[in-house]
Amino acid sequence: MSVQQAPQQNARKPSIARGVARLTALSIAIMGILVVLLVGLRINGVMQELRQEHLHHESQILVAEFERFLANQMIVLRDHAAFPVMRQGVLQPEQMRGYVSDFMQNLSVIGRRYKETLVDFQGRTVYSTRPELEADYSHAPWMQKVISGEVSELVMLHAIRGEYYWCIVIPVEYQGFAEGALITEIP
Repeated sequence: MSVQQAPQQNARKPSIARGVARLTALSIAIMGILVVLLVGLRINGVMQELRQEHLHHESQILVAEFERFLANQMIVLRDHAAFPVMRQGVLQPEQMRGYVSDFMQNLSVIGRRYKETLVDFQGRTVYSTRPELEADYSHAPWMQKVISGEVSELVMLHAIRGEYYWCIVIPVEYQGFAEGALITEIP
């Protein structure tokens, strides 16, 4: 019986070669998983950086487009404020109201009609192309800055009845002095 037991013991004993092969296979599998994880993390980091660069680039483009839009609006509005009927409208608001209303009804800013309001040196409305959105500018601190000449133009967000508008204010000048302002509000 001892002869028959010897082969069974050899079959049950794991060989060193098999153990080394299993250890090697396990090591390769673990290293493969680690490599995949590290590569995945690196790719994720690179993708995040690319996404951030793309968002930054897109935001710069949007800012440039907005600045170009405002610059174009300002050029047109300066032209509107320089019309003689506008100057006369702020100098003689009561007498020129009819002329100003006829003139301003046809004004557009780069093909669009926005709310444009002509105010005198006290901030009182001479005429507005959209009277339903009329606002009182006489007590606005920014209006006094424009009329006094502290600022040559003003761009800001302005709330009218709970809605926000881009407000562009250009002084209407007569002989180098601001006698009123042209206010354009863009939704």
